[in-house]
Amino acid sequence: GTATAVGREAPYAGPGGVQAYFADAARAWESLVVEPTDVRSVGTGVICFGVAIGRLKDETEERRIPVIWVFRLRDEQVIYARAVATAAEARELVAPEAPSAG
Repeated sequence: GTATAVGREAPYAGPGGVQAYFADAARAWESLVVEPTDVRSVGTGVICFGVAIGRLKDETEERRIPVIWVFRLRDEQVIYARAVATAAEARELVAPEAPSAG
């Protein structure tokens, strides 16, 4: 997605990471819409299945990319968010004994 399009290797972390992600997305995408299709409360968080639909600024074809997002929550706030490739990876990240967001 966005990180690959702009050549970013490090994950987006913290409030500054959120700002950097949106800046990178604005730089990379001509249009980008995310459509959640299924949201599940699991263990210590939420797994959201959906699709990202968009067109990169240097391309003519629209992309339709299946996405799985994982959110960990604490005191009703998101403390961790990540896009993953598989449902198994998502379940592992929100299992009660999930590794720390570190």
